[in-house]
Amino acid sequence: ATNSAWKLGFVGATRNASVAYRHGDVVVEFRAAVYETQKQGSELVNSRNRLAGPDWRIQYIEFAQVNRNLDSDFSASAIKRGADEYVVLHWYQYGADRTTNSYGAKWLELKSLFKPAPAMVVAVGVDPRNEKATAVLTEFVDVGSSSITGCLLAHEPGPTCKSPKSLSDR
Repeated sequence: ATNSAWKLGFVGATRNASVAYRHGDVVVEFRAAVYETQKQGSELVNSRNRLAGPDWRIQYIEFAQVNRNLDSDFSASAIKRGADEYVVLHWYQYGADRTTNSYGAKWLELKSLFKPAPAMVVAVGVDPRNEKATAVLTEFVDVGSSSITGCLLAHEPGPTCKSPKSLSDR
């Protein structure tokens, strides 16, 4: 777990993950809320769920403003509360399938009725005031997030879920 003030505002999750990775002077914060099964009040897509707690200001930003080179399914948001500030890449995931919006997530939820798969929201953020933050964030998402989400979906806590090798070896 991290000491960050930023927490996901998702209710009813089976498991939550909150981990920080350091790359030089940039800290990448990884958050996930995993739903093994969903029922009323414990759903991935729910009007009460938010990217951050209620006292945070959340603004969607164009992903191209974050990094034009990373071609994947992510939404980007700027979140701010007082002096705390993050750029956050986030997505919904059902098994190996990803989507960036709640309608797509509801569609994947419907598909999972026929082929059950755990669901999760994944958010990865950095403090954008460091000039290297965006580059480190996109590298982390590109090389590290799939191994971590795979561990979360497979219930495999342990060393392979703790540190994306390509970032920690630098």
